[in-house]
Amino acid sequence: MAGLTFFVLQTNWDQPRMVMVYVPFMLMLIYSGIYYVFSSQKILRTSIFTVMVILFSFGGLFKTMGKAVNNLGILKHNLSGDSFYGYTDDWSNFLKLSRYCGDSLPEKSLVASRKAPMSFIYARGKEFYPVYTVFSSDPDSTLAILKRDHVTHVLIASLRRNPKKKDGYVINTLHRLFVPIAQKYPEKLKLIKQVGESEPAYLYEIRY
Repeated sequence: MAGLTFFVLQTNWDQPRMVMVYVPFMLMLIYSGIYYVFSSQKILRTSIFTVMVILFSFGGLFKTMGKAVNNLGILKHNLSGDSFYGYTDDWSNFLKLSRYCGDSLPEKSLVASRKAPMSFIYARGKEFYPVYTVFSSDPDSTLAILKRDHVTHVLIASLRRNPKKKDGYVINTLHRLFVPIAQKYPEKLKLIKQVGESEPAYLYEIRY
């Protein structure tokens, strides 16, 4: 499975979350392999296990502490009430607009979002409609599905495809769904709010 994941995702090998699920099984294989190879040499086996546990434990601890120190300044601002401090413009604008949805839209409104769990958190518990794939390239089919699911708005952000680099390439799932709608039925999308000038986020009302 790990090998298959590598070959499938190697062009987008910035997704460690896809392989993290395999790490416990890899460790089980490594530890069980050492156990059986050195089953007749208990002292050596114990020594190897001890060294490996220390390396894994302290190696991870030092790396975590290094990241924690670098983020102390950000944490200080977050704890003081600035929950958007530390984010790049793309994420800051997206999260601020998510907060706006929670604060300003009617309770029964349902907003389509590419990162619905993050929108849910920053909107203080407002439910969002998750869109993770381009489920249709036909504007009529897209509108029919959204209408069936009672979606009232869409939050279109400029989230970077590469989080570390502002190169103009964004996660364009929602763009690919709604651009055909805007081209065929421009009157069906009404701009409600824009947040940010650099890497902005937009909220549209869908008029069926």
